[in-house]
Amino acid sequence: MDWLVFLDADTRVVDTVTEEEFFSDKPYFGVHHPCHALKMQPHTEYPGAFETNTDSRAGVTEEDDTSMYYQGCLWGGRVPEVLDMIEELDSRVEEDLSNDVIAVWHDESQLNKFYSEVKEDVHLLGPQYAYPEVFQDHCNFEPKIVHLAKDNSAYQI
Repeated sequence: MDWLVFLDADTRVVDTVTEEEFFSDKPYFGVHHPCHALKMQPHTEYPGAFETNTDSRAGVTEEDDTSMYYQGCLWGGRVPEVLDMIEELDSRVEEDLSNDVIAVWHDESQLNKFYSEVKEDVHLLGPQYAYPEVFQDHCNFEPKIVHLAKDNSAYQI
């Protein structure tokens, strides 16, 4: 296989998704976090949902690029690069744990710090790929992949 796609178990594909949408000449892809795209709190001002504890390897400072925030439920890319990324993120999490630090949004915080460091290598998917069922009344886009409500999802079978 050439590509690896991570998709949370609490998602459901509700529209056609093609290879061309996900895969590009960039080694990684990620989805624009819908709440960031919709400018919902805390995304309306710096640092948004980014980790601010600089004791964490996910921590950002004002020098970091925090202009894009990615949803942790869908990411991936070319296999060699993604496997290297997974090893790097595992190392960062283990270092945090050894220092009794856990990033505020756990793996999503770590992913966002990493993607901010390699932003030019990340193919951006729109928020319709992580359509938040719980905020559907706020969305001005149609879903392709729905991030299901935890209780009583209309998309559950």
